[in-house]
Amino acid sequence: MMELYAQKLELDQQKLIWEEHFSAKKLMEKLSLLENGLGLEDIMVGELKKLRLGTYEFYSDIAYRSYAVCTLGSYSKNFNHKYHPNIFGKASLTSKQTLDEVNQHLFYFIMYVLSIIMKLPAWNVLTILRQSFLESYTQYLAEELEHDESEKELR
Repeated sequence: MMELYAQKLELDQQKLIWEEHFSAKKLMEKLSLLENGLGLEDIMVGELKKLRLGTYEFYSDIAYRSYAVCTLGSYSKNFNHKYHPNIFGKASLTSKQTLDEVNQHLFYFIMYVLSIIMKLPAWNVLTILRQSFLESYTQYLAEELEHDESEKELR
């Protein structure tokens, strides 16, 4: 498909190929089919879908924002609650969100890779690793939910 798209085609042809194969809607449909075919429990497939859609929304918001939002995004709040330029990165109150985002993407990737590998007969030993990973992530979700609820009560 990429070869077809990369060829020197007329602009109208490029748009048609893009809409047919690479539009956000088409990619979401294909990813949804892949997630359903991984052999995971329905609740885990739902979590993967929620994570994928949240990631898409998160990065869409970043990519299509105004100048002001992009400029403010280059500042971070330090532990004294003052804003400072954050050009090269630093530990701040928002570091947790960034690390959570990275961990979620790692989880998403690992679930895909492990689910694909599990379908290979020689790798059945990974069942234990996969199950323990699922259990630890389920525990993490429960702790996050508990943490969110306690924060709501404090407000």
